[in-house]
Amino acid sequence: MRLVLVNTGGVNTFSSYVSFLFKMFQDPRILPLPKILRLPVAATIALLRAPFGYKKYRIIGGSPVIPMMKEQAQLIKELSGCETHIACLYSRPLFEEMLKDKTLSFTVIPQFPHFSFTTYGCIIDRLFAFKRDDVKIAKPYYNHPLFIEAWRKAIMNAYFGEHVLFVAHGIPESLVKAGDPYERQIHETARLISESLNISNYSVAFQSRIGPTSWTKPYTEDAIKALAKKGIKEVMVVPISFTNEHLETLYDLDIELKSLASSVGIRVYKRVRVPYTSQELLKCWISVAQEAVDWRTMCS
Repeated sequence: MRLVLVNTGGVNTFSSYVSFLFKMFQDPRILPLPKILRLPVAATIALLRAPFGYKKYRIIGGSPVIPMMKEQAQLIKELSGCETHIACLYSRPLFEEMLKDKTLSFTVIPQFPHFSFTTYGCIIDRLFAFKRDDVKIAKPYYNHPLFIEAWRKAIMNAYFGEHVLFVAHGIPESLVKAGDPYERQIHETARLISESLNISNYSVAFQSRIGPTSWTKPYTEDAIKALAKKGIKEVMVVPISFTNEHLETLYDLDIELKSLASSVGIRVYKRVRVPYTSQELLKCWISVAQEAVDWRTMCS
């Protein structure tokens, strides 16, 4: 069995970041506009966001996504004996390039534990466009016992009774209203991890909203302020929608949110590292790959 880990991608230069943003906002799942409008809007967003966003990458020392994906692929190969590759939606190595070679069949493992039209949907769109009926896809694993155990262990290594704030990448509320199950699945992951830890002092928040429209709430900054108003002084942040470290964890959580927490009176602020090489996560991916399904059954 040949496996392919798929994520959004990573950048290491300013030009690659501009390209990443342009490709991302060209995606109709990300920017649902008619193509004649989407392309110029995508170009405008990329050019406007790139200078500000790239400063963040320089602060954290560049994107770690691709090196982490390569490490994960090697570890999966060692554990499973399966040839394992990596591919990205918006940066090299591009998933589309892999799909062009129809002599290679494989199973896709999305590095997104939860199903969303903006993640799984983007992968499925490409499989449809290239008519890759020979390719299978792993189902979402947000409630898989091994995924829950990976986070339980990661939390227990640093937990001393703090309020646990589970954080996930947000999506537009319009998608939730359209039937996207992502928000519900995030809450289920938080509940299952909390039950495995036997704790009740937890809450859920969402980060990384873009644009003026309403996204899934509460936003992380509002959640931190609300906890401070309740008199909570110790918080542990757990980024449960990520399977490797991103700009959203290393900068948005470790720098921006930490600074905000300090300014509103949070005395202890911890952020749990993504257990991206844990045996439990790797075995979870191998398990869901073995039970992969025809991607056409997941079409919305």
